[in-house]
Amino acid sequence: MIKRASLYLRRKYKRTILLLILLFVLAFSLAVGLSMWGSVNAAAQDVEHRLGTSFIVKMQDGLTAGPFEMVKLRNGGEQQTYVGPRVDQQMVDQIMQVDGIASYQAENFTYACVDGINLIAGGWVSGLEDELERIQEDPEWEEKRPDNMLDDEEYRLMTRMTTVYASSNTELFSYFRTGAFSLIEGRHVTSQDSHKVIISDRLAEMNNLELGDTFVLKMQAGVETATIGECKVEVVGIFQVNGYQPINRLVYENHITYNWILADFETFSDLRNISDQYYYLDYKWPIYYDNVTFFVEDAERLDEIIAEVQDLDVMDPMYFTVVRDDTMYKSTVEPLNSIKTLVLVAVSANAIGCFIVLCIVFTMWIRSRRREIAIYLSLGIRKVEILGQFIIEAAVVAVAASVIAFAVCQPVASAIGNSMLSSAVAKAAPEEKVYSEEELYELAVGGGEEAFALDSGTYAGPEHIDFQFGLAEMLILVAAEFLIIIAAICKGGSFIFKLQPRQIMTTLS
Repeated sequence: MIKRASLYLRRKYKRTILLLILLFVLAFSLAVGLSMWGSVNAAAQDVEHRLGTSFIVKMQDGLTAGPFEMVKLRNGGEQQTYVGPRVDQQMVDQIMQVDGIASYQAENFTYACVDGINLIAGGWVSGLEDELERIQEDPEWEEKRPDNMLDDEEYRLMTRMTTVYASSNTELFSYFRTGAFSLIEGRHVTSQDSHKVIISDRLAEMNNLELGDTFVLKMQAGVETATIGECKVEVVGIFQVNGYQPINRLVYENHITYNWILADFETFSDLRNISDQYYYLDYKWPIYYDNVTFFVEDAERLDEIIAEVQDLDVMDPMYFTVVRDDTMYKSTVEPLNSIKTLVLVAVSANAIGCFIVLCIVFTMWIRSRRREIAIYLSLGIRKVEILGQFIIEAAVVAVAASVIAFAVCQPVASAIGNSMLSSAVAKAAPEEKVYSEEELYELAVGGGEEAFALDSGTYAGPEHIDFQFGLAEMLILVAAEFLIIIAAICKGGSFIFKLQPRQIMTTLS
């Protein structure tokens, strides 16, 4: 059988060359696809292993279970206040005792007014300009102004208000971990700091602030009562915003990323205490965390550690929830997965196409050898052996085609794969957009906060992938190619099992 196959391939060398070209196309496309899929899959797994190593503990959304207490206010009234369990330092300390947890990052936020510096103008400045224009155009406007509209002094107050984010370690703050922010000067704020802050480069440049400079954060209770307390802070770091955020009349100053102030928890605690002392008669809010991100040492143990944390006595599911943290790798793994999906679709379509072509080719090839088949049958050679000879012939050519394909597939896979990678990364990058007045109006009606949030589009994965074609890919290639060849030859030569030698000669003549 092997000798007959070898003899046929040598004698019919033109057919052999044509079959070699066809099988090379099949082997080459499968090799490129397998190389790309395997290398991208390895890169995605590496990213997930590096970045998907954290989980978040936070309060349940929409918690209404209580307990609540009526708290007396300084103005003589009362307010119903939640006094149940919170995500606090005591809980964090217990969770940190779970084996495998390496570190954590706790955060919360409040609003404060800046004193002595200016914020990047947004929606409140636009509102102030509109209000001043109304006053100028209509001298009686201040008397006619509806009660639900702010006056010019209230607008001026809001133009100085920004968001103060407290973090136990700003290096692990979600925006720094995703690459949306990057520290360009100074250092990060830690839990050991007191009254230290990090500000954006645009805010620093606008106000001529440098490392070591100080400014004041003030807590306000409205225009009438003015400042109820203040806190002096020192700039120890300056960050750069790597994403894009449109700034217009629908983005208020406290929502503009460049205006954010990242501070230590002592600063946050002092600001909250100022408010508590002003509003409450005999109540002080406990210092708690909006959420805490815990980082594990081994990504493979993440599910196990999460389950162990959920079983802790302090983790009452009525009040708390534990979720995987995907802020790190979501924007990175998705572009890689999109490439894997495209490659899988392309390879599948190519394999199906090649199978159809091979079915047609082998059907014509085998039918053209009907006299040879009839002679083999008359000599007593079994039908299975005849089909096996055809498979051996194709297999020998397939091996040669695979060797050639293996030699040239890697540079092609690298060129195509990295081109797709560059395109996917570029597509994930944020795009600047200018909104027309009509678009702003539509967003205002529909609620435009999401549209104007920071779009970091940060990609934390490899910029270049070294596409390899290893032993595993080679075995898959050979197996897939042989399966396609065997299926095509069996389909094309099925008539051999249905007819006798005389019928083959007469039916196919």
